[in-house]
Amino acid sequence: MIIKKIQYSQSRETYTGIGLKQWNKCGFEAEIEPGENPLEQLDELKKIATKFHENPTQVTIDEALQGVLPEVQVDKTPKEARIEVLIEEIEKEMVLRKPDGTGGLLSWEKLANSNPSLKPAFDKRLKELS
Repeated sequence: MIIKKIQYSQSRETYTGIGLKQWNKCGFEAEIEPGENPLEQLDELKKIATKFHENPTQVTIDEALQGVLPEVQVDKTPKEARIEVLIEEIEKEMVLRKPDGTGGLLSWEKLANSNPSLKPAFDKRLKELS
């Protein structure tokens, strides 16, 4: 048998600062180079995951990996831009509910009621479709 890739993931239940439970999960995959021992490589992946879980609020993934992976830049979308996208999606809705009872404008109601930035767009589209 030839093992070309190995994978390891680890999940732990933790409590947030306000007492809520959450699951912290991290996983890693590695390619085995010729001559490398898959069990040793799996052990390395376990060590990385364990280091992350020892204190996930203070250890970043970058610190846990310590240069194992190349740095990747990810552009984050500002909150205002995300709100604009959601407003555009609300404005695109053509029906209150789809024939199967799912989707449509009414599927946005709970989110719109909980977000003052979305409420005007939802109310306007609701008035147009009613």
